[in-house]
Parts: sequence; structure tokens; C-alpha cells
Amino acid sequence: MRRGGRWRSRALGTAALAALAGALLYAGLPTSLSGQGPVAGSAVLMGVVEDRSLRSGVAAASLRLVREGLDGTFSGPEFQVVAGANGSFGFSSLPLGRYQLTVEALGYEELVQEITLNGDAHLLVGLVPRALELEPLVVLSRRSRYLDGVGFYQRRDAIRSGSTFTREEITSAGGYLVSDVLRNVPGVTLRRTRTETPVILLRGGCRPDVVVDGINLGVNVLIDDVVRPGDLEGLEVHRGGTTLFPFSNSICGSVTAWTVDPSARDDGFPFSWWRFATGVVMGGAIIWRSTARSR
Repeated sequence: MRRGGRWRSRALGTAALAALAGALLYAGLPTSLSGQGPVAGSAVLMGVVEDRSLRSGVAAASLRLVREGLDGTFSGPEFQVVAGANGSFGFSSLPLGRYQLTVEALGYEELVQEITLNGDAHLLVGLVPRALELEPLVVLSRRSRYLDGVGFYQRRDAIRSGSTFTREEITSAGGYLVSDVLRNVPGVTLRRTRTETPVILLRGGCRPDVVVDGINLGVNVLIDDVVRPGDLEGLEVHRGGTTLFPFSNSICGSVTAWTVDPSARDDGFPFSWWRFATGVVMGGAIIWRSTARSR
């Protein structure tokens, strides 16, 4: 009984030392490992490499032990193993003494730790995931040749007041009507009419000219009756008195729409049969609206 009790006492002591070693390695403290190896003066070191946050094994982790030399530096013999699929590893027949343990794994910070091996031991090695460095995101903005040709970008650079919109900005603004896009432009007010189509007013309550593709349709046309946001390549709002805009000399100002036209975007020339047909339809709408008002 005494011999059996002595064996159990030794086993419990070895287990307690192994648990303590694992805790010390997690904490990054120098670790002293003791037990009794199968060969005098040697030891077996086994353990598991795991993700410190997920508590799951790290496969294919590389472990390297370098023994301390006589000069006190870690320049002695090296021992290397690779962890298995579940993160487990094992070193056999290691000479007793001090070692520098280096653990590396793809996607994890390198761990370097000094340990003192006094006998057989078990280690639990926790690795910290490495923060991924992403390439900077570069957003490329398409520059319309058509808008470039009509001076849109020059006016946009000169004004810089949030009153010009590219096709991408019109799309991201959302809304079913062009007036929805202009709702948050400083100085713009929307007034409902009997037909529920908003009238766009600028500062002072005046009605601006409506210009579509360089054609001034005057103040009596509602832009929502003519185009929709999906039809537009660009949109501008100019207050009266500006010398930047050549398509209107209204004291109030102007709201200008440049419509989408693939043929015009190819060569930068504003004319196309599609635009011509649109002009005819808009002209008819103007005549009809003027006739209706005169009655």
C-alpha cells in the first residue's frame, strides 16, 4: 500500500507541474518543467498548440527548441517538430536544461519563450491571431467625356457647394423624382402643386430656368415632367448672377439636367437622334402646358 500511495503521489505531482507549466506559458513567463524522463538526463516534451481566443488546435504550427550553450546564449543544438492536425506535438529524448521555444503558424503572431526542462512535461501553447494588413481601397470615379465636353467638371470644381451631381451621386441619392435628388441642396425649396409634381424654388421663392442638354426650357417647365433620375448623366443647380453657366441668364438661377446617352459618351459630342427626339417631346409638352394655362 505504501508503494502504491507513493506512485500516486508522484503522478499527481507531475500532473500539477504540467498544468502550472501550461499556465505560465500562456502568461508569457519563464517556465520550469520537471518530471522524470525514460533515459537518465533526458526528457519528453509533449503538448498542444491552440488558438488563444478560440481555444481550438492550430494545425501545422512549427515548433523549434534551441538549447542554452555554455556561454549562456541560446546557440546550442536545435530540435524541430510540426504540430499535427489538432495542434498536438511531441519532442523525445531532449537533454535537460534551458531552452528557447519558438512557435510559428500561418496567421498568428510568433511566440518566443524560454523554458527550463527538468524532466517529462506537457505544454499548452496559446497563439494570438495576427491582424491582417489589407491593401488600401482605391475608389475610381468614372469621368464622363460628355460632361467634360459641356464644362460640367470645370463648373463643379469652381463651385464646390454640393449643387452638382454625377450619375453615381444621383443613383446613390435614391428617389423617384429629380426633385428628390435636389431636396437637400442648400437654398432649394420644393413646393407641391395640384398635380403633386413639385415646383423647384431657389432663394427668395423664385422659379429657376429648367435646362436640359443645353436647351433652356424656361421657368414654366417642371423638371420632373421631363426626366427621371435614371435618365441623367449629370445635374446642376446654379443661383442667379453666376457667370459660370452659359445656358441661362435668369436672375433667379437654373436647374440643369444632362441626360444619359451612350453615343454622346463615346465621342463627347452632345447631339444624338435620341436627344433630338427628346427635345421634340419636351417642346410639345411646353406648348401643351402653355396652351392649357391660357385657357
